[in-house]
Amino acid sequence: MPNNESVWNYLSGLLLNDTISFRPDVIAFAEDLYERTEPSRRAPYLVSFLCDILLNNIENDFEPTESFKRVKELYTELITLDPVRSNYWKHQIRVGEHLLERRNHQTAAQ
Repeated sequence: MPNNESVWNYLSGLLLNDTISFRPDVIAFAEDLYERTEPSRRAPYLVSFLCDILLNNIENDFEPTESFKRVKELYTELITLDPVRSNYWKHQIRVGEHLLERRNHQTAAQ
């Protein structure tokens, strides 16, 4: 059901509050599904779910620089996959930048 937005929203709601980093099985499943799907046929909801995971990683200081690089690539892909929401995806790139900057300032202050 990769093209069913409700499934991805439900999964996000269950996991993203604070436990997604502790569910590598779910992350591995989503990454595997992403890799096995032809780029032009990827569901925007799957790609968006992966972005949510990566933003969560940045917020929780889990490989923030690497997570930002990947999230920026995925949001750029979403601009192509879901052009109706392209301004939203561009905004989300800026959100990721802001989170990374905040993390870097917090790390430097310590």
